[in-house]
Amino acid sequence: MYRNLALCAALLCCLILPGCGGGGSAGSNAATAKAVTKVQTAGLLPGGEVLGAIRITLGLPYGVTVALDPATGLPAANVVQLVGAADPTLVFQQVHYLAPTPTARGSLSFVVVNAQGFGALEYLAVQLDITPGYFPAAGDFTVSDFAVAGISNYQETTISNPTLSVEIK
Repeated sequence: MYRNLALCAALLCCLILPGCGGGGSAGSNAATAKAVTKVQTAGLLPGGEVLGAIRITLGLPYGVTVALDPATGLPAANVVQLVGAADPTLVFQQVHYLAPTPTARGSLSFVVVNAQGFGALEYLAVQLDITPGYFPAAGDFTVSDFAVAGISNYQETTISNPTLSVEIK
């Protein structure tokens, strides 16, 4: 009788333990989704002057974050990238991040200056992370506080809003 009971217990353990997964934290292997926003302007100001600086604020929905530099706590250097620049080493950027909360939108504000000016085919790519379990739509991202300056005098001027596209991966 004890032998049958021990055999049943061993069989039960063999059936249950492989499905256990070994415990641990749930979702540790879940990949973080990404969102890439692309901001593009025409590249020229009225009068044909080349853009030299762009200031913009992106509104971020709850669940969207940016990678932070562990040493400084500021957005990582690769969060905002100028794509298509002939010499990206001539680009200066200043980035400020305000994390979204359940009751308030977040924001990513940045100024990007290119000593050679921005070409018509260049754009800014902003790398964002999406917290697992959140599913923002492209329309949840907004643009505000958009201004540009020319390369010759860096006098700020406002032109029509840039083209904003959002790709969620």
